[in-house]
Amino acid sequence: MKKMKRNLIVLIMTIMILGLTVQAHAALSYTMNNFQSLGPEYASGEISGTLSGDMNMNPMYSFCVNASADLYEGQPYSGTLTSIAGNTGLMEAAYLMNTYVPKNSALTDVNQGVALQWAIWQLIGQGNYITANGLNNTYSSVYTQSGQYVLDAQSASNLAQYAGEYETLSLAGSQSLMFVPTPIPAAAYLFGSGFLGLVGIRRKIQN
Repeated sequence: MKKMKRNLIVLIMTIMILGLTVQAHAALSYTMNNFQSLGPEYASGEISGTLSGDMNMNPMYSFCVNASADLYEGQPYSGTLTSIAGNTGLMEAAYLMNTYVPKNSALTDVNQGVALQWAIWQLIGQGNYITANGLNNTYSSVYTQSGQYVLDAQSASNLAQYAGEYETLSLAGSQSLMFVPTPIPAAAYLFGSGFLGLVGIRRKIQN
């Protein structure tokens, strides 16, 4: 009888913890605050914004994944995190961000930010927006730098290591962003603390 009660308590608490984990991870809201820019459309660089929900990041630094999608300042978007595992272009982009982008502060060099953004677009096959609009001629030195970043990323090894740290944030009706670093979600802390609690309760019951 005691064993049945003990197992029932453990089962109920497990269900409660898993339920809270799923609920917490589902609520993500992103708002862009500002972004680097050289002026014309597609001449943008690092983006600064805030992410709230099961992970609160203020500020959060990121780069665009979709060159053709619009993103507006001050407008909240619901978001979903997606793994970059298996996507070579995004893992190469993660390498660039890991190598050249500060993890806890903004890039101060706008030209570098734009060059990195252009390199990311080229790595994932969206560089046509740069050349079609003549930005490669208008900002030739920035475009040259982006090309060097592309070659650097394409020669990098062990790209799979970045799949566990970097993710894309898909925003409903808008853009997808790639940001760094991916923190351990609050849901993971919740699950871990809950699991430790279960162990403690189990030992107490046994005693």
